[in-house]
Amino acid sequence: MSDRHFDYDCIFVGGGLANCLFAYWMKKNKPELKLLVLEKADRLGGNHTWSFHERDLSVSQMDIIKPFISKEWPGYNVAFPKYHRKISSRYFSVRSDSFYEKIVKELTFEFGVDVMGVAPHNVTAKGTKNWSARCVVDGRGFAEINPEMVGYQKFLGLEITLESPHGLTLPLIMDAKCPQENSFRFFYCLPWDERTLLIEDTRYSDTGEVDLDYFRAEIKKYCDQKGWKILKIGREEVGSLPIPLRARFLGFNDQNPDHWVQKLVSCVGVRGGFFHSTTGYSLSEAIRLVHKLKNIKELS
Repeated sequence: MSDRHFDYDCIFVGGGLANCLFAYWMKKNKPELKLLVLEKADRLGGNHTWSFHERDLSVSQMDIIKPFISKEWPGYNVAFPKYHRKISSRYFSVRSDSFYEKIVKELTFEFGVDVMGVAPHNVTAKGTKNWSARCVVDGRGFAEINPEMVGYQKFLGLEITLESPHGLTLPLIMDAKCPQENSFRFFYCLPWDERTLLIEDTRYSDTGEVDLDYFRAEIKKYCDQKGWKILKIGREEVGSLPIPLRARFLGFNDQNPDHWVQKLVSCVGVRGGFFHSTTGYSLSEAIRLVHKLKNIKELS
């Protein structure tokens, strides 16, 4: 393939966390490379907060995410009906708005691209668009999921500004002192400053649907129980993360030729199975993968 002309050195399909992080560091380490990120939406974004523990990463792996860290704390708390503990290990959070603000300045994007086909050296989109590259990386999230082989970690979070200080100096990453409602349920609180919190109602469930109005009401009830008076509600985060209950939960079909083509394409993020199988979180796995690949010598 060395004599063939390609439009790009590498095309990243999907503008999510793993692809953008990979492309960012590839460009930093090899600025001569011609890279392109294709995104279906009309902009990068979504309201996300990605968090991780200090012990999730090595020192050199931490360097991958350090430019994007929005907030760090020296420890965190967990609470259960008969148990409470403070863990003195640093905890970090990355906000998607600040992450993408940095990313978009460094990379080339095409937005509004409805990708129809992905192959090792080609990407085709709805209409007549197509691109070629020495390497194609697919990071579009989960493909097909077998619904009988997954549960879900689903949540809704509200960024809330209170009338007075909340009193939290550390994140409360699991407050399970709440009605479980036929699921494993807990509240998650990140104190951004003395009056602003991200509060999430999180549940492990057999279904992925999130009743938005009900979850919002439950968070407001939680604030009332804490004696926190809400001044205003800012951004909202909603998620429903598949949790695999069987090894072959992605529903690969041996008889589908498109599935075999997909197996020949490099996949990152949750599309490649790089996520924690108990939480569904993918940040730490994305960082570890980028750490291994950012200095890759040959694209093919």
